[in-house]
Amino acid sequence: SIDKNIIIPNEVVSITATINNTTSNIYKNRKVDLYIDEVNVGTYNIDLDPYKSTMLTFKTSFVDFGNHNCYIKISNDDLLEDNFYYFNTTIKENYDVYIIYNNTKDYYYLSTVFDVIKKKYNNLTTSFMDKDSFVINNIQNIDVLFIFGFNNLDYRIINKIKDFTCNTIIFNDHTNTSNNNIDEIFNDP
Repeated sequence: SIDKNIIIPNEVVSITATINNTTSNIYKNRKVDLYIDEVNVGTYNIDLDPYKSTMLTFKTSFVDFGNHNCYIKISNDDLLEDNFYYFNTTIKENYDVYIIYNNTKDYYYLSTVFDVIKKKYNNLTTSFMDKDSFVINNIQNIDVLFIFGFNNLDYRIINKIKDFTCNTIIFNDHTNTSNNNIDEIFNDP
C-alpha cells in the first residue's frame, strides 16, 4: 500500500508490503527489493520464520508525473511463482477542482490555499461557479468538488456528479445552515 492518495513527484512516499512465509522452512538473509520503472529504489534483507510474516516500509519518491510500473521482488525460494508482486502507480499531471458557491466570501480561505498549492506544484485547475453555471457547463472531469451552501445541493447537482468518481465536500455557507430536503436527496429517512 502507498501512504498517500495524492502523490507529487519528488516528494517522499511510503510503500508498505507484507512478506509472508507460508512454509515450514526458515528463510535467512532474504533480499527484498522495490523497483520503480525497472530501477531498484530500495532493499531489505530479512529473516523469516515458518508461517510468519513481516511488514516492510520502503521510503521513496517518483521522479515525474504519469504511470509508473512497480514491483516488489523477493530472492528466490522454493515457490518461484510468488517472488514478484506487480503494481502500477499513476501520478496525475493535473487535478480538477470545482467550487460551487453563493458568495465569494464563502470560498476566500479555500482559494488562498489553492493559490499556494498552484504555486508550489503547478498541477491544480480550479473553477469557481454558481450552481446554475455548474449544472449547464460541459464538465469532463472532477477530482474534487466543494459545495458551499446546503441550498446548492439539489437533484440537479446530484445528477450531474453521479457519473464522476470525485470527492465531494459540503460546507454550510454564511447565510444558510440547513437544508430541509437533504435526507430526501440522499434517500435517508
